[in-house]
Amino acid sequence: MEATPNTGGLTPMPYEVRVSIRDRATLVFQFENIEELTKKLTEIPQITELLTSKLTLDTAIARDVKPQLSAICRFLSDGQLEFIVTPKSATHGVALTAYAYDPEGLTVSQYQRYVKIDNASPYLTGEEYREYYVREGEKYSISFKGKKWVEEAILPEYPSPQQGEEPSSPGSKK
Repeated sequence: MEATPNTGGLTPMPYEVRVSIRDRATLVFQFENIEELTKKLTEIPQITELLTSKLTLDTAIARDVKPQLSAICRFLSDGQLEFIVTPKSATHGVALTAYAYDPEGLTVSQYQRYVKIDNASPYLTGEEYREYYVREGEKYSISFKGKKWVEEAILPEYPSPQQGEEPSSPGSKK
C-alpha cells in the first residue's frame, strides 16, 4: 500500500492509495485528509470479499468431496460446493457445507451462497448451534462436536453412497 500525491483526473484529490489484492487487482482510493482515508480503508475487507465472491479465480484447486457426502454434494472445478440433494433445512445446509469444507472455514456470505439462504448467521452463532462451529476471524469452520453432530444426526437422514461407489485406489481390496 502506497500513498502518493495524485497528479491526474478531472477533479484531482490531493492523495491516493493503491492497494494490491492477491496480485490480481489494484484498488485506488483518493482522499483529501486522514479521516477520509480512514473511512475508505475500513471498506477494504468488504470490497475484497465482494470481489473474490463475484470473480472466479483460475487458481481454484479441484477437490473431491468426502466419501460420505458423495451422494449429497460435490465440488465443482472452480472449488465451489454444489448440492446434488437439496438440504432438508437451512440448519442442515450450513452444517453439511461446513463439514464438506472442513478443515477450511468459510465466511457467512459463502455459506449463504452455497446453501441459498439470506442469512446464515443464526445457524452459525445461534444459541443452539454455537457449539458446532468455530469462528476464526471472519470465517466459521465446523468444530469437533459439530462433526460428530453431522455424522450421527444429519448424515443418516440423507442418501448414503452405495458400496462400491466410494473411490478406491488401484489394487485396493474391497
